[in-house]
Amino acid sequence: MPTQLGNDDRSTAPRRQGWRHAGTRLACAIALAVAGVCAQAPLPADPALRAAAAHLDSADPIARGEAAMLVAADATPALEARLLALASDPTRAARLRGRIALGLCRTPTAVAALARMAAEGEADDRVVAAYALGLASGPAADSAIAALLAANLHGSWKRNRDLVIALLLGMQRDPSPTATAALRQMLDDDANRDPDVRALLAARVVRHDRSFDDKPLRRLLLRGGAAERAAALAALAEAGEVPLAGALLAAVADAATHDADAHARAAALAALARVHHLPALDLAVRAVRTGTAAEARQGLLCLRRLGGIGMLRAAAPLIAEERDAARAEALLSAFDAPPPAELLARCRALATDGDRPWSLRAAAATLLARAEPEAGALLLRELFRLCRDERLLPKLAAALVAAEREPTPLSKRFPLDASPANDPKRWAALLQADADGALTAVTAALVGSPGAAPPRVALAACRAGRVLTAPTHPATPAVLAEALRID
Repeated sequence: MPTQLGNDDRSTAPRRQGWRHAGTRLACAIALAVAGVCAQAPLPADPALRAAAAHLDSADPIARGEAAMLVAADATPALEARLLALASDPTRAARLRGRIALGLCRTPTAVAALARMAAEGEADDRVVAAYALGLASGPAADSAIAALLAANLHGSWKRNRDLVIALLLGMQRDPSPTATAALRQMLDDDANRDPDVRALLAARVVRHDRSFDDKPLRRLLLRGGAAERAAALAALAEAGEVPLAGALLAAVADAATHDADAHARAAALAALARVHHLPALDLAVRAVRTGTAAEARQGLLCLRRLGGIGMLRAAAPLIAEERDAARAEALLSAFDAPPPAELLARCRALATDGDRPWSLRAAAATLLARAEPEAGALLLRELFRLCRDERLLPKLAAALVAAEREPTPLSKRFPLDASPANDPKRWAALLQADADGALTAVTAALVGSPGAAPPRVALAACRAGRVLTAPTHPATPAVLAEALRID
């Protein structure tokens, strides 16, 4: 499943092969659709991207903006010039998407343009340019990122908040020492008390600033806000190169027991598990028995890491008896072992109970599918078709593809009239999961036909499934959600 940056996490995963015939079946239609663009610039070899490129000059501003995001990573110099023009398009929908496309392009020319766009113009335009500059983080962009952070360091936090948050949300790649120093300077600024900004900064500084060691980290855990503490501890749990011993280890153990925030306690427990701190076993057992959903999930993961599969199997009866929906979902999603019969029976009952929350049903069906792929796939297929919680669709699609021993016709996953134009979020989820036939169907929708639905929705589904999804952080600026929506 792609990250917010696209396909980075799929580079080493085996890809399903059902889409390979798409280029052959659609070659003639695509050639006709992109003939005008071919005369202007070389096009990508990927059939879907070639089809998308035909919409760069669409009369529909959303279609041309979505097409730009799809082709940006493989942009030729001629296409780069088209993206630069689109980033200044007079139509808001195209302009916002065009700026994000420049961030995906990541060329020096695109970065220089984004740095200018983030510093001047309307507030929403500047916010989107800052997000795109974050997407471009790397050797070409880090000096521009550091300059933008420095320019906003002593300004009005009320006025600059969305811009800084957008920049930080875009920065998913490892920053350079120059950009990291700017992040640290902003975190150290006592005038910056916005909890969302500080939490995003803390996560990145803990991961990347090796000088942010024992003393400053303990100070953050003592004086920082709840979101800041939780973010720092979560980063500490993931940063395997950060030493965790002595006074810092004691501070983290104290946070796992006494922090007032449940998410901070769960993150601290994860950090203790990373260094195999055996006293954390007692905390993990307590979390599984009586903790919040976040603590229960992390407690079970800690038991697995420190105690092995046997510890999970010993906890299975307790999980089967859990009646709190949020805790049950958390425990089932973290159960990484062959489930015993009593837990499988509970999963079947929960997955088929229409009165249960979708998230709990999905967790139960996913665990069942690991043990009983055929039965689990039937339940997952039904949940995927009916689920009204769109946030669950990527997880359901990934679980379904993993459970299917043979490629399943798309007609079994959808009502017969479903298409990328009328159910884009499910198609995006199928693309993320590399489901057989999904890319072929979406490519056909991009080519279109007389009387077909406008291509903007299929373009957005393809972009979300293959390139870039909207940030899910609660503080995501509204203009980013607007620019990256897929309906």
